[in-house]
Amino acid sequence: MAFQEIICGPIVRRVEQKKVSIWIAFMKPTQLTLKIWEGDNIKHTGSDRLFNFTNTSPIAQKSDHAIQFGKNLYIALVTADIPNLGLETTKVYSYNIVFNETDSPVENDFLSDKLLKDGDTEGGRKQLAIGYAENVLPSFVLPGATPDKLVIAHGSCRKMHGYGQDALALLDDKIKDNLVALDKRPQALFLTGDQIYADEVPAILLRHLGVMDGTGLFASPLTEKMRIKGTGPVQELEADVVNYPPFFRERLLNKYAGFSSQAAINHLISFEEFCGCYLNYWSGRSWHEDLVAYMKKIPGKDDATYDAKIKEVIDSFLDSIKVEDDPTLLTVIKDSSNIRKTNEFIFSDDTMTKADFNSSPPNDKLKAWIKEKQHILKDEIAQVKNFYDSLPKVSRLLANVATYMMMDDHEVTDDWNMTQRWRNEVLSKPFGRDIIRNAMMAYSIFQDWGNVPDEYLENANKPRSQFFTLIQEFCFRYAENQKLNSIRAEVTDIMENSLGMNANPTSIFWNYSLKCG
Repeated sequence: MAFQEIICGPIVRRVEQKKVSIWIAFMKPTQLTLKIWEGDNIKHTGSDRLFNFTNTSPIAQKSDHAIQFGKNLYIALVTADIPNLGLETTKVYSYNIVFNETDSPVENDFLSDKLLKDGDTEGGRKQLAIGYAENVLPSFVLPGATPDKLVIAHGSCRKMHGYGQDALALLDDKIKDNLVALDKRPQALFLTGDQIYADEVPAILLRHLGVMDGTGLFASPLTEKMRIKGTGPVQELEADVVNYPPFFRERLLNKYAGFSSQAAINHLISFEEFCGCYLNYWSGRSWHEDLVAYMKKIPGKDDATYDAKIKEVIDSFLDSIKVEDDPTLLTVIKDSSNIRKTNEFIFSDDTMTKADFNSSPPNDKLKAWIKEKQHILKDEIAQVKNFYDSLPKVSRLLANVATYMMMDDHEVTDDWNMTQRWRNEVLSKPFGRDIIRNAMMAYSIFQDWGNVPDEYLENANKPRSQFFTLIQEFCFRYAENQKLNSIRAEVTDIMENSLGMNANPTSIFWNYSLKCG
């Protein structure tokens, strides 16, 4: 199944009088140009495949390139400088991004990549026109000039399989109804923690995170190796769902990473998983084809076949005997080819052994395990379906309001750094250190970069930019299979020092400020 060129975004990030930053993700090396116009309802005219608007010229534009964060993951934060007196608080501004693959002259933009119309994108992934009408560009506004003119939205704690409506989708309605009503339209959105839940991930999502329809985001065909220590010396083992399957991660992380979360059966561990989670939380364009197919199978709750279709999805995912569903999760866990190197870490005589999973006919422990997981999945899948259905609205919202972010604990794990004792326990374990570093790398790329773009510039010589350079080196070495034998000493150890994971305190402070009103 194919993907669109843009797999996540655009997301409006920092907006000031003299600068505008837009975040966007691709699967290929990409050159891009951000163009900004004054005005709202700027609409494509003519029949060209690229957006055409001849009434006025852009007030600003900036060319840049996407940065590689994996074999198949390239992300850009392009910042345009606004000339003259800059943006005004009483006006709406619209934007487009024109882009091309680095080795190709063929240009694309929001129009040609199907972002400006409702309907399905490549692979049947759901899409709403990000300009709120067909062939209309997305837009943004500045915060009001005085406190009485400010319209600010705040949110936090957005869990994919949480109960209730997605509040970000409701905020999208607020913008849709007030596109030019600047006294009512949200001017800035502050997300103050738990933009993802790294410790509470739906099993059906974890199974497919970072795998773009069979192609790994990060280092295909390589997989990140993470350190873990059992009864013997520290081992470096591939961190994927074969070695660390869904439903087997709570005991794993509590015992071998020192974590304390009691809801961690599907905890993220690898950098690829963290990246995939952010992408899937913000855009349906990045969802795996199997996930999309599962969601399409499930009708509305009022449909008479709803329960039967949920069960069909559970069976396909968990333990179906149909050829088209292979490999199911149970097949992965059974590991009949004996390729898994982590059995000592995931199985236990106190819970389930590999022999239990391979019992034939299934023994009582396996029957009880399957029944319990069917119950969990029934609830999870229903909530994930709700999330997926509202995701096009969330993507549209993020394309139309300046968004600022700050992490809490769930971007890393529940209880992260809650006490010195917790910190001492986790940092004494190689597995815990690797997971925390992966989480902070992803936080830097997906959240903090857009808060303070200037501190990430290559020539900024700031703690953030130095950390960012190390992230890029880490990703390049895995993507290109180069100098992996020295990646610990030359890259990740230095990152851990920057994060204050050794004797010295952290050199990176994640706070930022923004002038509003």
